[in-house]
Amino acid sequence: MAYSRAFSYDLPMQSKMKSLEELFGSRESIKTLNKKLAQHAALLARIRQLLPEPLGDHCIGAVPHETRLVLFVDSPAWASRFRYLGRDLREKMKSEGVALESIKIKVFLPQSAPAERHHPEEPLTLSAESAEMIRSTAECTESDELREALLRLSKHGSR
Repeated sequence: MAYSRAFSYDLPMQSKMKSLEELFGSRESIKTLNKKLAQHAALLARIRQLLPEPLGDHCIGAVPHETRLVLFVDSPAWASRFRYLGRDLREKMKSEGVALESIKIKVFLPQSAPAERHHPEEPLTLSAESAEMIRSTAECTESDELREALLRLSKHGSR
């Protein structure tokens, strides 16, 4: 009894869903949000113009934070290429009138389904030579468990 009373809650039923205006407070906050999005899009477009070819296509976001800039790229491989260009990009931004202390690169991977595993058409087999090497290693192994496991593995060799 005490348990059920301790964890029973009277949650008020909400009679209607909140409107976007109620969620964002006012139209001004939506305008401010749209203005910031437009500024970020313009900044991203300008940064893409300053980057050498193919890099601009892999820069998918730019967010300023005071004297820092965070760039989002679409893969870890491109992130390392961007890191090498940090100093050059800062200099180009400085010539545009934007002084930055640092540029941080972050990887933003799109959400996708897990990759399908590729299963070979033919099952993998252990060669006779490899099986013999595993068997001879098992004979020299002090651990009983490891010896048994190696012997079982060696039996999968082609004969």
